[in-house]
Amino acid sequence: MARVRAVIVGAGIGGLSAAVALEDAGVEVVILERAERLDPVGAGISLFRNAMSALGRLGVSDAVTRRAAPAFRVEIRAADGRVLGAMPEDVIAGALALHRGDLQMALLEASPSPRLGADVVAVAEDGAGVLVKCRDGTSEG
Repeated sequence: MARVRAVIVGAGIGGLSAAVALEDAGVEVVILERAERLDPVGAGISLFRNAMSALGRLGVSDAVTRRAAPAFRVEIRAADGRVLGAMPEDVIAGALALHRGDLQMALLEASPSPRLGADVVAVAEDGAGVLVKCRDGTSEG
């Protein structure tokens, strides 16, 4: 029986998470990413218990925890710095704070290497599956 194959477009947090989960399930995974290189971009994010549980199921919670710091207080602020609200301590218990790029890099280490510079221009479905075409003339499916 042929191994199931999945083509994932995008090596962001969602694409890499899907790649890790699918590969763990025995699916052959190809990741196509438009960027020529993956640089840690973005801002800080907080990961609460449910997110850490999901990352644990993906096998990356230790790698994420090594890159993160405990979140002791989460505030919502206006542009001028005024505190608009804060999350209760029981909600943030166990939460971690880290740079979005650090989460992406932890997922990247656990996933198949993405094909960089793969600018997807078309996706076509037929009875046999899906064909993903890239600007450089290559295709995956």
